[in-house]
Amino acid sequence: MGASKGRSVAASEREAGLGCPHCGAEVGLGEAAVVCRSCGTVHHEPCWEAHDGCGSYQCAPARRAVLESDEVGPVLRITANEIDRAIPLAAGGLPHRMARNGPPPCPAESRRVPMSRLAIASLVCGIAGIPLFGLLTGVVAVLLGVLALGAIQSGARRGLGLAVPGLLLGVVDVGLWAILLSTISLPAMVSEPMMGGPPEIESIRELDAPLQRAMRANVLIERREGMALLGGRAIGSGVILRIDRGEALIVTNRHVVDSKFPSANDGTPGQLTRLDPMTVRMLGQPETTGHVVWMAPGEIDLALVRCPAPASTFAQSASWAVGRAMRVGERVFAIGNPHHLGWTHTQGVISQFRSRDYDGRRVRVIQTQAAINPGNSGGGLYDEQGYCLGINTWTADKSISEGIGFAIALDTLDELAPTPLREAGSGVSPKGAASP
Repeated sequence: MGASKGRSVAASEREAGLGCPHCGAEVGLGEAAVVCRSCGTVHHEPCWEAHDGCGSYQCAPARRAVLESDEVGPVLRITANEIDRAIPLAAGGLPHRMARNGPPPCPAESRRVPMSRLAIASLVCGIAGIPLFGLLTGVVAVLLGVLALGAIQSGARRGLGLAVPGLLLGVVDVGLWAILLSTISLPAMVSEPMMGGPPEIESIRELDAPLQRAMRANVLIERREGMALLGGRAIGSGVILRIDRGEALIVTNRHVVDSKFPSANDGTPGQLTRLDPMTVRMLGQPETTGHVVWMAPGEIDLALVRCPAPASTFAQSASWAVGRAMRVGERVFAIGNPHHLGWTHTQGVISQFRSRDYDGRRVRVIQTQAAINPGNSGGGLYDEQGYCLGINTWTADKSISEGIGFAIALDTLDELAPTPLREAGSGVSPKGAASP
């Protein structure tokens, strides 16, 4: 009888855990079992054989007659095929151990909680903060990671393996970018505010003629730098070469006016117009707008700027001459705007002469012991007679050295023969003569 109504199986996850109606004990996983073909109830195989068939309430012989009588009404029968086609309860339904004759347990896949989108977003922001601006994306990654961990801990979401790396990457992004921005040191970059403003004009008038003229030829150049929203700005210096027809022609370093230096440059008008706007301040005059009119080719760090120069200006062009004699040990002084301290004078000697090759062009470099700091870039290096010998360009790392600065010899500018310098009214001074 049992063989005709029962289906022998090895208990799988569907049958395991259900209680046998004969003995009341649970059917173990892999244990020999018999499933009633009439009602689908699971039995231990020995219990089925011992009781000669199904022991469920529906199929028990003692009750079958009552269930099939007219007083009870029609009997609801569920076949094995219907059980196979049944859809398990969703997550949160009654445990299968509590419904001993109910539907089979839910598969593991149906009980999985959804992935946390916050965890995914946190990891994406953390990765994006490495090449991008991590102070912003890093903070977002940390915030999203914390929110994701809260949802994961409550069991509503999963994704711990994404939220934790995203949060950690966000912390690293913020820390590294904070260190980078606090230690960045471009040649012309300063972060200190203006201290004391420009010098008093009367103090300049009291200077000896060579030093006074060098001071009056110095200009302060300022342009926006990269992180403009954070107040970033680049500060540099310049030397007035000519004042003619209400305009001043100024020589400076290219890195002072070009944030992309060193980069490929052929001096085309298109390259000049893409440069950031800049302001120029001459001694005794308010700020005015300057425009780059020439940049040296390749990686030679020179540029020319034009700006308005009122007739009443106290500023004056520098004394300079092509082929001016120089020697090691000669006393020199530098004029510039170190750390935004405008029109600062430092002095020293010529330490040595160096040569550098830029794409076949020989550039003479003056090594000096005069103090040069960020903000001096583009300013002049002068001899004791006040003649401009070179343009201060860079200095060695002051954490490992002191008194090592370099200037590009002004003769290099003449050799490059920039058009603005050769235009009528702006000719180069003859060898050994002072510029008017």
